[in-house]
Order: sequence, then structure tokens, then C-alpha cells
Amino acid sequence: MFEEILVERLIDESNSWDRVRQENEIPAKMLAFCWRRYDSTRPEELFQNTRVVLGTLLHRGLERYFGYEDKPTNVLKKKVGDYVIVGMPDLILGDTVYEFKYSTRSPKKPREWDIRQVRTYLWITGKPKGEIVYFTPWKIGSFEVTEPATDEEILEWIEHKWAKYEWECNYCPFKDECEHSLIKGNDE
Repeated sequence: MFEEILVERLIDESNSWDRVRQENEIPAKMLAFCWRRYDSTRPEELFQNTRVVLGTLLHRGLERYFGYEDKPTNVLKKKVGDYVIVGMPDLILGDTVYEFKYSTRSPKKPREWDIRQVRTYLWITGKPKGEIVYFTPWKIGSFEVTEPATDEEILEWIEHKWAKYEWECNYCPFKDECEHSLIKGNDE
């Protein structure tokens, strides 16, 4: 079936982009989310979610349309303390960093974790402005971000690497066994 072919290709493509991270390298996206969930989710699990598939296809289409296909050579790096933050913004045009998000609902304001991710990209790139672009089935909306993260914030985000939002735990396959879970079980 086509679904299986598509998911298999997405998994193959995802695995082909994997690069070996150095011990002190931290992906920019991890600063916005729980590290355990981010680092432990395999593509096979990720692409079982239709929203992830649609979002990935949207990203790939926009990247190809703008001639900005992500490649391991496009990885940007910046050192802070003993760490190197690595990331690939979805698109950079002129002085603006763009981050694309697929959503089933149109947010009235930008989501905190998306702002954090774009602020990290502004910090890495030195660009003066970012834009979070939300694509929904009904409309395209965007929000501007002009404040880059500071070195101090980046180091604080590294220190507080577990779930920041209860919804992360709700979707996490490790929620029942994780000592950092924000969801309290019925047996407590």
C-alpha cells in the first residue's frame, strides 16, 4: 500500500540524515523539548503519526520550492560553555530565519516551545529576526520573533532538560516509567 511505501521512504530519508553527534553537541530543537523523548523516539515510531507525516512532507516541499533542502552540510553550530549547539533552521532568506510548523489548529499566538526554538536559531545565526509559520488545513499564519536567546538562557535550558510541558508527557512512550514525568499516576 502507498502508506507503507511513503512511511518507509520517510524513515530511510530520516535515517540517512542522522549524523553522529559529538558528546558535547546538542541539537537546537532539544532545548525546546524534553531530551529523553526527543532523543529516544525512533523514526519508525515518529512516522506512525499522520500529523508528523504531513508536517514532514510540507517541510520537504517548502525546502525544495525555495531550493533550501536540508543536508548535513547545512548544520549550523555555536559554542556556549562546554557545549556546541547544532541546528538547521527550516529556511533562511535574507535576514530572516523561518521555522515551519504544521498544526491542526490555528494558534492565536505563537507557542512557547516554538518561540524558544526560533530564539535559539537567532542566537546561532546572528540573524535579527525569525518567523514561525503555522500551516493548518484552513490557513497560514505567522508570528515574528526578534529576540535571540542569550548564552545564559541557552545554558539554563541545557540544565533543565526534562519535560517542560504536561502535553509532552502525554505523548511520550516513557511517561509511565520516567522519574521526571509531569503526569502523576492514579496510584500516588
